[in-house]
Amino acid sequence: KPELLTAHMNLGISLMNLGQDDAAEESLRRVIALDSGHAAALHGLGAIALQRGVIAAQRGDFNQAEALFRRALELQPDYAEAYNNLGNLLKQTGRLSEAEASFRRSLELKPDYAEAHFILGNLLDEAKRLPEAEASFRRALELQPDYADVHCNLGNLLAETQRLPEAEASYRRALALKPDYAEAHFNLGILLMEVKRLSEAEASYRR
Repeated sequence: KPELLTAHMNLGISLMNLGQDDAAEESLRRVIALDSGHAAALHGLGAIALQRGVIAAQRGDFNQAEALFRRALELQPDYAEAYNNLGNLLKQTGRLSEAEASFRRSLELKPDYAEAHFILGNLLDEAKRLPEAEASFRRALELQPDYADVHCNLGNLLAETQRLPEAEASYRRALALKPDYAEAHFNLGILLMEVKRLSEAEASYRR
């Protein structure tokens, strides 16, 4: 039995790595049939459910995606990435308080999860909870200083709160990391227009 279990587990992992999720799921379910609490097999099945949920969300099938994300969490209750993806979906569908709870649970499980800090920051920004949003953006940048999207969105928040020199620095940092970042060029141009640096603004718009 241990040899058979190990064989099914190894096969399941190999098939997952090859992107053959249906066959991988079959192998991992055989592991569970032999050992219902096998942590690695449950983790693998959770990862498959998560990936299928991401695909469902991309095609707009939000009900199916939510069911798959919740299935992933049943299989692996400490799955920070599943909570983050579920939070994204809940945010997209306007269930903002549930989304916030899901992001915060993700961060309880994985405090150094830069993407979850960023997306939580976006949710808080949209809710006009600006000090909390800024704290989330800055935490994301502490964890991942080269995260261009965070620099850009932090720049938007700083511009909104009239901290224009800081906003300009954030936009320029985003552009240093991602020179073809159209949104950052555009938003920097708006800021430069606001402070009457018209030739610089025009150059930014042309990028």
